[in-house]
Amino acid sequence: MTRKEEAIKWENDDIRVLVPYSAAGISTSIAIESKKQQDILVIDAGDGTLRDLFEIYGQSIVDRLVAMAITHGHFDHMGGLHSILGFLRMLERTEPIDILAPYDSIEVKGCVDTFKNCYSSTTDFDIRLQELRPNAEFTTDLFTAKAFEVEHFGKESQPPGSLMPSFAYRLQIHGTTIAYSGDTKICDGVRNAIDGADLALVEATRKEEPERDFRVHLSKDEAVSLGQLAKEYVLIHQLPHDSK
Repeated sequence: MTRKEEAIKWENDDIRVLVPYSAAGISTSIAIESKKQQDILVIDAGDGTLRDLFEIYGQSIVDRLVAMAITHGHFDHMGGLHSILGFLRMLERTEPIDILAPYDSIEVKGCVDTFKNCYSSTTDFDIRLQELRPNAEFTTDLFTAKAFEVEHFGKESQPPGSLMPSFAYRLQIHGTTIAYSGDTKICDGVRNAIDGADLALVEATRKEEPERDFRVHLSKDEAVSLGQLAKEYVLIHQLPHDSK
């Protein structure tokens, strides 16, 4: 079995959805591949995403990758962004690339700005950071993405009220609807993103619900209840010791 076959989570006649790797606090990445256009959209780009994309798609990823959508600025969701941009630069990509992120996501903006400051004079493609507000939509020839604000805290030890800019995404691709929760606790935003989707990818970090009200992630039971709002669902982003 190839790495691509191992990573496939769902497909229909139009698209293929792969989750090359997903573990809470380590890395998460999702690739949605158009069977018609051969274009690829990556959602979240934790550490190691470049390696995984290259193992699956080879050098073709340089031209096939049309956009990356980042849910929030935690390292396990965007730590591989610099490496991907560097790879595209090294192999002399020329087509622009869009990076979607929540407005005021200082981590994503900082990464993109740093890369541009270092390499703008020797980079042949435009890096277009699309800072989205809640409920905003972004459309390309491949997809339409709608951003839903969700409730995710910067650290579990931080007091309630210190929410960070975080999104769930709902994507329309060739008539298929894919939803991704990002990291969140139960809230209206994630419900609205998932409701009625053809496929929902839902984080299920916690094995059980913690007793305290201050929450950073979903429990497995909560993730299942959200997933059931969609036609089909896959649970991802589990703690490494809980995923076996």
